[in-house]
Amino acid sequence: MFLKSIVKRIAYGGLFLFVLSCRTLKPTAPVESVLPYSIESNPSYISLTLETGIDEIETFINRRLDGLIYEDLDLNNNGGDNLMVKAWKQSRIELGLNGNILRYEIPLKLWIKYYYENKSLGIAFTQPIELEGAILLKFKSELSLNPNWTVTSKTTPAGYSWLKSPALKFGPVDIPIGFLADNILKNNQKPIAQAIDRMVSDELNLRQYGIDAWKALSAPIKINDDYNTWVALQPVELYTIPLSGMNGKIVHQMSIKALAEVFIGQPPYHNATLLPDIRIVDKLDKDFSILLQTRLSYIGMQSMATKYLVGKTFQIGNRSVKVIQIAIFPAGDKVALQAEIEGDVKGTIYFTGVPVYDYATAEIKLDKVDFDIRTRNVLHKTASWLLNGTINRKIGEKLVFPIQEDVEKAKQQINEYLNNTRLTPELTLNGRIVRLGFGEIKILNDGLLIPIELGGNLKVTFKVSDTGK
Repeated sequence: MFLKSIVKRIAYGGLFLFVLSCRTLKPTAPVESVLPYSIESNPSYISLTLETGIDEIETFINRRLDGLIYEDLDLNNNGGDNLMVKAWKQSRIELGLNGNILRYEIPLKLWIKYYYENKSLGIAFTQPIELEGAILLKFKSELSLNPNWTVTSKTTPAGYSWLKSPALKFGPVDIPIGFLADNILKNNQKPIAQAIDRMVSDELNLRQYGIDAWKALSAPIKINDDYNTWVALQPVELYTIPLSGMNGKIVHQMSIKALAEVFIGQPPYHNATLLPDIRIVDKLDKDFSILLQTRLSYIGMQSMATKYLVGKTFQIGNRSVKVIQIAIFPAGDKVALQAEIEGDVKGTIYFTGVPVYDYATAEIKLDKVDFDIRTRNVLHKTASWLLNGTINRKIGEKLVFPIQEDVEKAKQQINEYLNNTRLTPELTLNGRIVRLGFGEIKILNDGLLIPIELGGNLKVTFKVSDTGK
């Protein structure tokens, strides 16, 4: 009887240990949540250099200033000058640049009709004098860009020379009368300069080019079809310094304040914003820096982690467990991993870790991976052997998500896009990314937000379109 009792106790004890060892773990899961902070993209400043060759401006002006460019048929204006003047562009207008002063020569064909008042023997009569000639007018203009995108030119006469000396039309005979024409011209160069200023103001209104560029920058840009990668910019403000000239070019430096993000998949919808006025400042940075908000979804993390962990057996002493399923979700200021296990103990266990960027390996990894406090409390009672640090350390080693290749690929794609890209018929974009860095990772409901700072140079050139020549 005594032996039978011992055997029974051993059997019951073994059964108890077996039942204990196969007990299903069901700890309370970490609360799926994110910290109550607002997600605000830091603004980026994209510095643009708008270079316009004098030959481009020359083509632009010649295309728009043609035919009759000045006409005055009122005998009573200008203090009653008894003068009519018409001026046509005779040949191509030529421009030059000296510092920030634009100098140009305008060849004009002139028609002048002057009503000369003569008194003889107490009788006053008016004698019309009609002259024709060709003249090269020289002007200098100080160009300035206004906040509303219009260009103002302050044009002043800089001399002239006759291409064809004017002559008095007297029947079939032409009588040279250059001295009178000189006198008339001196009194009328100012209104001609004013007329040119009005034409420049009307024709060199850059607002439409600004609207086209603003729309082009505001629309999400697909930079790669294979990866379905998009760059979305939300321009906010525009800054510029005064126009300047160097080496035969008008150099216009601008800076666009914008919010920027990179997306894999469907790009976001941004409401179109109206083109703002330009804020004119004294100095701008020539480089540009874009803070791209790239995302690593929990589904993507889970897919990568599944390859590393599911089916993996972890040996702890003479016991082991095997991971059969995992899930990843946010848990406040940490990321939680749910693991379904089987083996010497089965059920569900939860780990948490802090996402960080490892500069040495160019990977996103979960740092300080450990059992969630609720899982730890259950394990203390049922399977304390799991708490020796082996499994959480080994699982932490597997929870790495390489993004260097994706970042370099995105960098390459953006560089390809920045290579001679036509924004509008007149505006061409060129640039290159030469540096990158990473900001603080944020935990969102649907994944991790990883700020990537891209820096380099960006230039927009203005070239007159071949259309409409």
